[in-house]
Amino acid sequence: MATVAFNYYVRLGLVSSASQDDIRKAYRQLARIYHPDVAVNKAMAEEVFKQLQEAYSTLSDAELRRDYDLRMKDERSRFSFRTSNPRPAAATPPPPAPAPVPKARKKKAAESFDGGPQPVHRNDLDIESSLEITLEDAIHGATYVISIDQKDATTRRQTIHSCRVEIPANVYSGQRIRLRGLGYTDRYRNAAGDLFLEIAFARHLRFRLMGDNLLTDLTLTPWEAALGGRVRVPTLDGTADLYIPAGTQPGQRFTLVGHGVPKAGGNGDRGLLYATVKLHVPTAASAKEKELWQALARQQYKQ
Repeated sequence: MATVAFNYYVRLGLVSSASQDDIRKAYRQLARIYHPDVAVNKAMAEEVFKQLQEAYSTLSDAELRRDYDLRMKDERSRFSFRTSNPRPAAATPPPPAPAPVPKARKKKAAESFDGGPQPVHRNDLDIESSLEITLEDAIHGATYVISIDQKDATTRRQTIHSCRVEIPANVYSGQRIRLRGLGYTDRYRNAAGDLFLEIAFARHLRFRLMGDNLLTDLTLTPWEAALGGRVRVPTLDGTADLYIPAGTQPGQRFTLVGHGVPKAGGNGDRGLLYATVKLHVPTAASAKEKELWQALARQQYKQ
């Protein structure tokens, strides 16, 4: 949602019906990845780690989680509207934190050489703009609040007002959303153009875009890579189980089908998620852990 700083469930890669065990496991896994002591980009990791702590402290407490769910439900009801009537209701107060103003590429209404207005075609009243959304919102849908710079082609007067835009689920990059009647107006012809929004995907903290596919890192401990087994991979939908074989090497890549971004065409098909293995070696070890590492080293030397 555009009016919430970030969604606690999305930050932890969970759905709102997640159990306490799911919340605890997701937090521990992500905290291990984004802890400032082990992250390469410490500035970004510190911000993400703070968000993870905030999300976990709220969702792990039953009473705080109930209050948060109620606030989110109220937030959704305040900014819901019928797609057949995209204009905001006059009595609705402006939201406290609107989404960024789209980067507009507006078609100006035709004017005569002396500066006076002249009749224009309807498509000259249209506004073309772009709207940047998160990958999670592209998958699940959301409601954004944008600011529209409208111009009266007759009086050349410009006004700015807010509008709520409903993003459907499974939108793809480059898809155009049409909002009728929200372009420029021409009082001579009693006509109004339309607003066309082209969807663009915002940069993600964890996933990297490669066409319809996503790239991410899969952080494993040395013993997980050596022994193999089932691990959980964060996805845009939450997490997915992945079996890794024993002896998995750093740089090895695994493919998860259907966990990429929506493909063009609007049929709901999604690309792939590529998870590349990275090893995480603990920076601090207890005396017992050091003893185990030394025993392993001695065993390796004997072979």
